[in-house]
Amino acid sequence: MSFRISGLFLLALLLAGCAFGPRQGPLDYPTPAEAAARGGQFDGQIVEWGGVITGGENQAGRSWLEILAYPLNEEGAPLLDLPPLGRFRAFRHSYIETADFAPGRRATVQGPLRGTEKGKVGATDYDFPLLEAQALRLWREDRRFSSRPDVRFGIGIGIGGHW
Repeated sequence: MSFRISGLFLLALLLAGCAFGPRQGPLDYPTPAEAAARGGQFDGQIVEWGGVITGGENQAGRSWLEILAYPLNEEGAPLLDLPPLGRFRAFRHSYIETADFAPGRRATVQGPLRGTEKGKVGATDYDFPLLEAQALRLWREDRRFSSRPDVRFGIGIGIGGHW
């Protein structure tokens, strides 16, 4: 009887560990470059992409942000020290404050894919995957996101400032 209870306890711990593990990240989703190359194959699929905003515009009936995508960390923040994954446009059928969501800011977007849209990057034609922004997160400007752990060693003595 106690063996059965121990087994159930271990199974519960194992399942709890799975339930609260780190998010799977962008590996579960096509990258923006893959979505652009395959046209509408991924239409309706919910994805979470993030990166650096390169532009945006409010138009009649729709606002959009153009984002250069990067892999995301466990929190969903873009990892800017890794290679980019392509560009995408996130849109809403409501106003987006482009002064807040300005070029150079980091953002993460979640929602369904809605096909592609032709546009330009500089003078080059580009097919942008369209992501309907159901959730839109703007990251603080003063935080640097990296795929490397932030480990520091010291002797515990310091005088003001940061090294």
